[in-house]
Amino acid sequence: MRAATEADVAAVAVVHVDSSRVAYEGVFPDAAIVGDLDRHREAWGRYVREPASPEHRLLVATAAGEIVGFAAFGASRDERAVGKVYAM
Repeated sequence: MRAATEADVAAVAVVHVDSSRVAYEGVFPDAAIVGDLDRHREAWGRYVREPASPEHRLLVATAAGEIVGFAAFGASRDERAVGKVYAM
């Protein structure tokens, strides 16, 4: 695992969409699961460039040089003393 950079944002968006498709296949319609890849790219880009607080981080997991997973975490929006995982 390592801290994500701007260069990782597109790959994080792909992993997000692909993992959602696998996890929720047959539960929700594909359109509801996948959404717009560009929208995910933009959202993860903002998360990296403009974190909600200094405690917010996006980490990526790599295997053979490819991004294969991610974790977004930071302070809770409700209670600053508590941490929260926002996405995996």
